Amino acid sequence: MNKLISALLLCLLFIFPCCKDSNVMPEPEPVPEPVPVYEGPAKQVILVYAVNSKNNLGYALDMNMRQMTECLKTMAQNEYVMLVFKTFNKELEDGKTKEMAGLYKAVSGPDADFVLQKEYSRDILSTDPIRMKEVFEDALKETGKIFNLFLWGHGMAWTPYFKDHTRSGLMPENIENGPELTAFGGDNGSDWTDIDELKDAIPDDKFDTIWFDCCYMSNIETAYELRSKCKWMVAYPTEIHSDGLPYHLVLPYVLSDKVDLAGGCQALYDYYVSRGTTVTATVMNMSKIEEVAKACRAVYLSGDKRPLASGLQNYSRSYSNPYYDLGQFVREYAQANDAEKLLPKFNEALKKFVVFTVASEKDFNNRPIRPEDYSGLSTHFFKSGSSDKKELYYRELDWYKATYYQEEDQNPNEAK
Repeated sequence: MNKLISALLLCLLFIFPCCKDSNVMPEPEPVPEPVPVYEGPAKQVILVYAVNSKNNLGYALDMNMRQMTECLKTMAQNEYVMLVFKTFNKELEDGKTKEMAGLYKAVSGPDADFVLQKEYSRDILSTDPIRMKEVFEDALKETGKIFNLFLWGHGMAWTPYFKDHTRSGLMPENIENGPELTAFGGDNGSDWTDIDELKDAIPDDKFDTIWFDCCYMSNIETAYELRSKCKWMVAYPTEIHSDGLPYHLVLPYVLSDKVDLAGGCQALYDYYVSRGTTVTATVMNMSKIEEVAKACRAVYLSGDKRPLASGLQNYSRSYSNPYYDLGQFVREYAQANDAEKLLPKFNEALKKFVVFTVASEKDFNNRPIRPEDYSGLSTHFFKSGSSDKKELYYRELDWYKATYYQEEDQNPNEAK
């Protein structure tokens, strides 16, 4: 009898598995949290205007766009919009390809990806103000609370190239002694947008921030020319590595309810310095630029002695086309003319204008960047009395007119 009971109990153990509490059901698989969906107009729209045709930066744009989508995928659905204007090769029915330009759009959310929205003929180059205006107008048709503009490509400060924006890329024959360097662009391998053209192409008061993701564009001449185009400007006084911004690290500081441009610049700085690469970046408050112009004008009209160029910190790789540090230039200009009493006002104005700047220990020429002579901005050493086309162009810039020009004489200040 005992053996029969034992056998029945053993069978029951196999039929009804043991557990600590037979009333406790297995826990269900966790339900994934729903992706938050943002209702309403995009908090921010960023247009990246890329000049990438036939220059040495094309590979970097593909990488940068992947970085952008990586960032957008971490954000709420529909919260932010990124537009990228670039050139691309379109496949034709006969198997051939044709170069076109296109405006691509990506919307934040887990499935973020760039989709072509509009095609543009390459009969008009990306550096032509006509094309730029059209793309800016198309981008501003998006529904958004804030619009920002990133200019992506090569940069050479304020320096003109006098291009006619034809596909030949040749300089007009009537331009003599044209400099080998230039302002913004590099489309079709050689075509550029001069700063006065860029000023005409960008609409007033439409972009909150303009970020130059290209070399040398943190110069006072460009900033002053574009002073009515944005509230904030970010640019680099020196060169930057051809990879440009690490967008996946920088965009979280920009695509935010509390935009932190200084944090974005710091992320850029940390990224390259940790890799042993030189880098600089500056954030400018454009509402404070007029005070800088007034302070510089007072110094420049204090006398006709000039600082020695040999002692000035030059951020350009080209010695024939230097970009000197603005802060050091103004300081030594004042000292040369016994006008040090004007420097406190200039220093205060510069401090309010340049709200953040960082610099590595050396530039791309492996020259030390002296902290005591670093202001985050460059300037041109204007050559008085020169008939060089570049110098004549400089006299037409708003910065020259605001700081060097003597209105009472109705002539440029030849002593400067």
